[in-house]
Amino acid sequence: MKNSLKQLLRTPMKTCLFFLLMTAATALLVMGANLWAQTQAKIDAAEGLFVTLHRLPIRPRRLARWRRRLTFDRMRLQRARS
Repeated sequence: MKNSLKQLLRTPMKTCLFFLLMTAATALLVMGANLWAQTQAKIDAAEGLFVTLHRLPIRPRRLARWRRRLTFDRMRLQRARS
């Protein structure tokens, strides 16, 4: 570790690039954490604004009927195109 730092300090261009890269990486990390915190705060604020009044239940039979109808519509559309 000590030898690698000495070698790095011997070449000023590599040293400058190294510290520039470390600064850029740190800046990106801080900006990402800041964006995540702001987004989380906005999501929490938005969740407080909305209230769920009622949830419509989807019955398995009705869902199966919708799927059959969707499949039939797709087949009819494919026949019309060809």
